[in-house]
Amino acid sequence: MPASLVPHTAIPDLAARVTADMLKILRRIQKADFIMNGKDVDRETSHILRQLAELGLVDPGYEVDTSGSPYMWVSNGNGSRVLGYLTGIRGGPYYELPALELAEWLEDQGKNRWWNVDGDPLLNGRMSFPCPAADLAYELRSINRPLLIQAKKDDKGATAQPIGKEKLNELVSHFADNLHVSGEEQMPPWSEDRLFYLCWKGTTPEWLLTEDSEMTEQAEADEAAKAK
Repeated sequence: MPASLVPHTAIPDLAARVTADMLKILRRIQKADFIMNGKDVDRETSHILRQLAELGLVDPGYEVDTSGSPYMWVSNGNGSRVLGYLTGIRGGPYYELPALELAEWLEDQGKNRWWNVDGDPLLNGRMSFPCPAADLAYELRSINRPLLIQAKKDDKGATAQPIGKEKLNELVSHFADNLHVSGEEQMPPWSEDRLFYLCWKGTTPEWLLTEDSEMTEQAEADEAAKAK
């Protein structure tokens, strides 16, 4: 029988019970969607799959008789979220960032500069995006919880310690970092827009905070037109 979907609040505790060997098998089954249970599955792998099933992170698949060994092991939503929790921001260098510090940094960039949040149920449930920095800063201050922010891959000094707003300029990425153009093709105007990869401490959803220069320019043009 498939495992029941656990609440997001249970994911950190489940992740803490996953060993390095269990993580390897969890990666494997999430990538393949399933593992057939046969002679190709050695005793150690079979033992780990049963451990993962006991935690509700994989599902045993049976044809009819459920009293014997399953004929396959199947990935599920619990395992996917635990894997994301272990291999996302927390799987590499990162820092802890107070929401108040992020709010101040955003305002320092310009209270009328527009930003997007993609993938955060908390902020996306409280306000509409894109929005000016002043509006987002207000919500961040209202929530007032610590965030985790992804550091550069080679940042050996990032060990989950708290940082302030003065560190954020070192951590910022740009859309251009992942864009490739050929020949005389021009980079799009938004290629230098800034972005951060974040999550709320103690929660599983990871999300993007991205600058929206096009919306900023449009809002400025609208304001200029009104002033005439």
